[in-house]
Amino acid sequence: MRIAFVIENLTPSRGGRETSTAQIALAMARTDNEVSVLCQSADWQGSGVEIVQLGCRGSSRLAQLKNFIDDLERTVAQRSFNIIHATLPVPCANVYQLRGGTIVAQKRVSLHKRKGLSRSIARIANEFNSFRRYMSRLEKQLVSNPDVLCLAVSEMVSLELEHFYRRCEGVQVVYNAVEAPDPQDEDLELQRKKNRSEIGAKDDDIVFLSVANNFRLKGIPETIKAFSRWVKSDGKGKKAKLVIIGADDPDNCKKSASRVGVGDKVVFQPYVDNIFSWYAAADVCILLSWYDPCSRVVLEATRIGLPSITTELNGAGEILTHGGGVVVSSPEAIDAIMDAMDVLAAPKKRQNFSRSCIQVAGQLSIENHIEGLLDIYKELLQNR
Repeated sequence: MRIAFVIENLTPSRGGRETSTAQIALAMARTDNEVSVLCQSADWQGSGVEIVQLGCRGSSRLAQLKNFIDDLERTVAQRSFNIIHATLPVPCANVYQLRGGTIVAQKRVSLHKRKGLSRSIARIANEFNSFRRYMSRLEKQLVSNPDVLCLAVSEMVSLELEHFYRRCEGVQVVYNAVEAPDPQDEDLELQRKKNRSEIGAKDDDIVFLSVANNFRLKGIPETIKAFSRWVKSDGKGKKAKLVIIGADDPDNCKKSASRVGVGDKVVFQPYVDNIFSWYAAADVCILLSWYDPCSRVVLEATRIGLPSITTELNGAGEILTHGGGVVVSSPEAIDAIMDAMDVLAAPKKRQNFSRSCIQVAGQLSIENHIEGLLDIYKELLQNR
């Protein structure tokens, strides 16, 4: 097969779907298929992967998107791709993977935490946002086409397709996949000791880890609040650390941690290339997402055997129902979050959760993901 992956930009260091697209394209190129990535720009090369940079033209984001689609359609018309697998709603796609969830849900979550006048202003701004309106129109048209296969990255996103677009047929749930080192790798134990020493965490301290580039969306303020209450809940001050890794500006969160009395227990780190060294250093991953179609963070933690606490608003939480962690209703469910911290702070219970993570880890591998995609592609071509 000749497979084209479509994404606006391909800079894997940004994380999210750009990292996933690079990993999947590279793994797909190892099969007997021709693989191309069609994008505006790229800061990545992969063995066996053709990168086609179509450029970024236009004075506004909307103009750039329209020009990209025009260039994309001309390129596709000149090439004989069997599969055009897009992560944004472009008309030429025959596979649409909603890595960011539906655009309707994205718009709603942008309003969720706003109140009063702020929410009204944001709602009006959304209505006049020509880029979002255009993207919404594109998605509605693409999802309404029965010849386009929709790949939902979680059951949560599948339900969004049904609720917002009445699309049930031609929808398949394919969880995101992540690359991860062997949990038994001796280097991980060395990295664990090194990183814990750097933050002053002793062997019997419990270390919680959050990884987020958008602190507000990923519930970092609520995480700090819950952590503070949990640490103080027995009146003795539990021996614990909270490590927050991300590219967002931490100043407000640092002030918040100091205000609630855990400034010395919350450690902020910039994003690191080897994130698994920090998963290895942690005892529990905590990601209190306000909206996450299928968080890579929870999947990466699960693959390495690290139990997680997340919310029902994160599609990756569906993976944890097999015993790999605890899912709470929302970032504001502070009591439930504290209960989950209590459960996972107990070494024996945490070991059971860790074993459950390892049992499902193989389902989240890139190899398993590629095998599933190829089956889906073949079925799609057979049904044409």
